[in-house]
Amino acid sequence: MARRLRRGGAIARRISALVSIAAGAIGAQEKADTTRPHPPARIIRADSTPMGDVHSTGPIISPIAFYNPESAWGGGAGVVWVRLPERQYRGQRPSTIQASAIATLTGQYTASTQGDVWTEGNRWRYTYELTWGHNPNKFFGIGPSTGTASESYTPTTARVVAGVYRQLRPHIYIGARYFFEAASVTDVAPGGPLAAGTVPGVTGWKLSQFGLTATYDTRNHYYFPTAGLLLSATGFRSDNAFGSEFDYTRFIVDLRGYHKVWMGHVVAAQLWTDLAVGTLPFDRMPRIGGASILRGFFGGRFRDQTALAAQVEYRTTAWHRFGADAFAGLGSVAPSLRGYQSDLFRTAGGIGIRYALTTGDRLNIRVDHGWGRAVSGTYFTVGEAF
Repeated sequence: MARRLRRGGAIARRISALVSIAAGAIGAQEKADTTRPHPPARIIRADSTPMGDVHSTGPIISPIAFYNPESAWGGGAGVVWVRLPERQYRGQRPSTIQASAIATLTGQYTASTQGDVWTEGNRWRYTYELTWGHNPNKFFGIGPSTGTASESYTPTTARVVAGVYRQLRPHIYIGARYFFEAASVTDVAPGGPLAAGTVPGVTGWKLSQFGLTATYDTRNHYYFPTAGLLLSATGFRSDNAFGSEFDYTRFIVDLRGYHKVWMGHVVAAQLWTDLAVGTLPFDRMPRIGGASILRGFFGGRFRDQTALAAQVEYRTTAWHRFGADAFAGLGSVAPSLRGYQSDLFRTAGGIGIRYALTTGDRLNIRVDHGWGRAVSGTYFTVGEAF
């Protein structure tokens, strides 16, 4: 019996480690890193050590695969190390160190290493990220009413991120984060604003910024919540005094709620806003579209000084590890908080299927198809949109 429990725990940790590689690699490949808050994570139930005598796994190597409209099919490989403290606590988060390399059919290449280290009892959390990326992309212009014509461009970026977070009391965390990114832009299509050099950051950028975050988190699970709230508020400053080429201040507020309607059926909702004051590179402006915000629209289809979005999702665990969902949302961008126009809000909706890689806190493979006005997009990835 003891051997069976140890074997089950080892398999569970191995599955979780493989999923951690995929989620981390895909997150590093996505371009909206600076617009996403970093709330404290929680342990998957499958990560618990049943016997208490095995506290580390790795290195574990895993393949990676994903699809989205921005990159088409992508794949690669990663490696992860997982470790738990010698003393076990209920809900203890495992520490992970991982590295990955991926490529896509659109010529995107990303290499990344990330660390997420938790102390006993989840009192302190330390994170880091080192990423290099070469990511051909499309620019549709700035503002809420840009046309369908786009310009191609290719930013090549090197990024360093470090953070430290402290649990003040149950459900409440505060933290500090440093972000550095240097980028060059090449392969700009002729004849548009980028080629004319009228857009900030068209030749590249160097950003150096410090930020603070506060989080209130009562979710019962991290990957697939069925109850609770998440409220995250983040503010950071990019300044010449820190070595940045752009001076601006940014604020992000993310409110999420989850309610179980009945067994296996959950309603999830999100209200999100991103506000920048000052001049920032066009590629780092607040935006909507992509796999998380307004699915169906191309990632970064609309961008400006502020972005606002709301979405709701109905999720169900249909059969064993399989599930389904339906979602709808609306969002827009504007030059300021007072600049929003009701007729320029975009709407999107869609359906999806799920397959749970872990039970308990269900970490899902997600396949979504979203529709907007005259647009649509399919997404194959790991983890829920929110």
